[in-house]
Amino acid sequence: MKAIIRQFFILVNSLLLSACAFAITASLDIDKESVVLGEPFVITISVHTDAFTCKDIAFPEKERFLPLLVKNEDCKRKGGVIVKSYELFAFQLGDIPIKGLKIKAGPDEIPLKDITIHVKELLPKDVKGVSPKPNADFVKQAFPWPIVLLLLLLLSAAAVWFYYKRRFDLDDDGHFYSKRPYWEIVKERIIDLEKKKLPEHQLWKQFYYELTEMLRFFLQNRFQVKALEMTAYELEPAIRRLNIEDSEKNGIIEVLFNSQPVKYAGAFMDSKATAEKDLLFVKSFIDKYSPKPDQEDQ
Repeated sequence: MKAIIRQFFILVNSLLLSACAFAITASLDIDKESVVLGEPFVITISVHTDAFTCKDIAFPEKERFLPLLVKNEDCKRKGGVIVKSYELFAFQLGDIPIKGLKIKAGPDEIPLKDITIHVKELLPKDVKGVSPKPNADFVKQAFPWPIVLLLLLLLSAAAVWFYYKRRFDLDDDGHFYSKRPYWEIVKERIIDLEKKKLPEHQLWKQFYYELTEMLRFFLQNRFQVKALEMTAYELEPAIRRLNIEDSEKNGIIEVLFNSQPVKYAGAFMDSKATAEKDLLFVKSFIDKYSPKPDQEDQ
């Protein structure tokens, strides 16, 4: 008797499973079949069943949608329907077919319909149809960043050109030369150097580099000595030959040799008094030998 009852329950259970399996249906839907390059869209697979859960059903893997890219996927039950959704992006123009998709529920495989995605370039008339808050990938693909960067570079170059054109002219070789007198440039830089107060912060190397460059620039333009091209040792005999006072010759040489260990060996000064004295000497020397207004034309 027990054997008969057991056979009866097995038969009923098989019939119920067969009925459930037979009742499973699946459909595939897409929210938009025409998209612009990089625009997101959603494919949804709906499975009508009460006998299975999301984990029991084998849905298509991400690779099945290539060359489309799957960014997000989600599966949940809504009443008697299991809904699997894929958020995708297209980064290839043209018609992209999606064929051969199917799901597997228990022993059964259910084929899904074939669809085709139409992907087109972003045109001005398509902008209204694009989400007002596109994702970062869409912005990178759709927005013409290279053109914008090129325009910015051109504008920057034009701004630099007009700035230098306003303050400088070109010589026959195409090099810039200053319209301003050299002594005005040096005096202006001396004032800037004083404002920086580099000795107070023990920035000896920067201080002496700027100070000696201004002194060399002035000597080269005022006395026709190639001061910018010569070392302090090479410059000393040329300074000795200048038609200036001996104390001024000694002062120039002292500034140049004070700067040597600081500029090239990174040495520190014992105090800022020496640096301030050198700055005061260079400033007074440039003021004294700068051409006066009635000498500028000469």
